[in-house]
Amino acid sequence: MDRQRWGLMAVIAVSALVFGACSGWNPTAGTPMGAPGIGSASGGLTCPAGTVSATLSVGPGQSLAPRPEVVTAFSAYGYFGQLPSGIPNPFNYPVFVAHTFSSIPGASSIVAAWVTAWVRPIMDNGTDTISIGHPLVPNSFEQSFPIPNAVSQPWTTANYPQYVPVAMPLAPNVLALIHQYGYLNVVIYYHAQVQSLALTVCIAVPTPTATATKPPVPTAGLATPHGPATLQDGTSASTPSPTPTIIKKPTIIIGLTSNPIPTSTPTATPTKTPTTTPMPTATPTKTPTATLTPSGSCDLAVTKQMDPTGQLGVYHVSIVVQNIGSGPCPAGAQLIDPPPSGVSFSGPLTITEPGVSGNWSCSGTSCTAGNALPPGYYGVFSFTATVQQKPVTNCARVLHPADINGSNNAGCATVQ
Repeated sequence: MDRQRWGLMAVIAVSALVFGACSGWNPTAGTPMGAPGIGSASGGLTCPAGTVSATLSVGPGQSLAPRPEVVTAFSAYGYFGQLPSGIPNPFNYPVFVAHTFSSIPGASSIVAAWVTAWVRPIMDNGTDTISIGHPLVPNSFEQSFPIPNAVSQPWTTANYPQYVPVAMPLAPNVLALIHQYGYLNVVIYYHAQVQSLALTVCIAVPTPTATATKPPVPTAGLATPHGPATLQDGTSASTPSPTPTIIKKPTIIIGLTSNPIPTSTPTATPTKTPTTTPMPTATPTKTPTATLTPSGSCDLAVTKQMDPTGQLGVYHVSIVVQNIGSGPCPAGAQLIDPPPSGVSFSGPLTITEPGVSGNWSCSGTSCTAGNALPPGYYGVFSFTATVQQKPVTNCARVLHPADINGSNNAGCATVQ
């Protein structure tokens, strides 16, 4: 099928999605799914009543895992194997971020689902898109959604310097493919930088089947033969029948005297009083000492700035790391700032901390905090960089497993 036909199909698919979002399409009637790309990381989407949710995700530092046919389908383009994805070189070269969500839980019982991508633009007003590839022909898109349609401002690097969540509800035909194949191919292109991907599915809760109560078998009259099979006066019935089982009735003695012959009552053998075994005194269980959990949450944020020094191609780099959360970030926070192609770092790395020291240990421009970073922590990392080619964008990232907010974990500076 030629490119023009696929383009028309993509437009139809997008139009159908927008119409569906406006009309509140949902396999469960009366439960609106919400509009994609609006609200929190899940885009304001919630599972319908009578379902439970399950989420599969891949995030910073984790490898993407597209199926081999997906890699083959986009082998002519740039491809990133790990998140966050990088910046294409040259700058305007198309880059495909692809991942296959495999072993989807409850694939045959999914009522609704959506894909959430944390993205930001590399180019201003680019045609960045989230698409779903067919399981067998990944470059045939079953559903697509332009990222600029999901945000409230123009899709530019100035408006969205940090990652933002964009959520795309999956259309019924895509849910049918998940039911059939059990996996989902997600492709993001052309210039969106991707920090993380997630697939949330809403699985129908099975209705318990009532256990039928077996009716009691009547016992009255079971041994009484009925109909022509009854034997009367020693003559057999004209129709042969199975011989009935006769239940012997108890013999009733009529006219008992008021003074029956006494029956000797056996002398009861006294029951030996058991020796009471003393119960062992319960050893009190030692109450475990509660581990104090720090109140509040860790939320690391990083910003980066590159200022000219007056020397040709040499810039002063400042990276600010903060904990803007309400709780401490335990020891182990990492700051990484790999130089992109065309940029080299030089000069001593200096760390200025007005308050508490993070006790940072650095190798080049990769540093790890030896101490916890309390709320309000502030540190400035400074060094120089030499730029051999322009334009170039350099990004620093801060990482910690306890960080509750990944949208502010990267700070980038662009030299024009």
